[in-house]
Amino acid sequence: AYQILDKNIFVSEQNPIKLGKTIPNLLPKVSFNKIQKMTFSLATSKDLLDELKNKKITNLIVCGFETHICIQQSVLELLNNGYEVKGSLRDLKREDEVRKSLGTEFNNNNLEFCKLDLLNDEGWDDAASDCDYLFHIASPCFVEEPKDENELITPALEGTLRALKAAHKSKIKKVVLTSSMGAIAYGHNKS
Repeated sequence: AYQILDKNIFVSEQNPIKLGKTIPNLLPKVSFNKIQKMTFSLATSKDLLDELKNKKITNLIVCGFETHICIQQSVLELLNNGYEVKGSLRDLKREDEVRKSLGTEFNNNNLEFCKLDLLNDEGWDDAASDCDYLFHIASPCFVEEPKDENELITPALEGTLRALKAAHKSKIKKVVLTSSMGAIAYGHNKS
């Protein structure tokens, strides 16, 4: 990520007090802002919200909208704070279902949807073209550890690279990346 976007990176750590800090080798080799995510919502981070306000950022794209309660909670926080949010869905037929799941306590005109898929190039450049920030907080998630680690790694890597390349091409001011729960749940001895 840092090779594509230079210093425009936030790194979030989900509850590092209880889950442990990010392995140093995985952190960017340039300066970055670290967010300790202690709630479901990434959008409760004072540092992140202050930066959005100070830089007069009003529109964001959030990738992976339909996938997890943490993402939906982050979107709700952003909407309730007056931001314009574009959420990605793999299937736009789910838009009504996703809107209903959010409730009605925000300006519905501040929410739009676009079709994006981690494994497909179509739509990424267009989706990012009119946004200032990109929140890539989606990654494949499996209930059980896949037998082939590439079922998890390939879409996560390819999707992240698609998001970063679209951000770079569209001159997105900052990208916020989070990891999959697979980064802590799989691939180690569980005894």
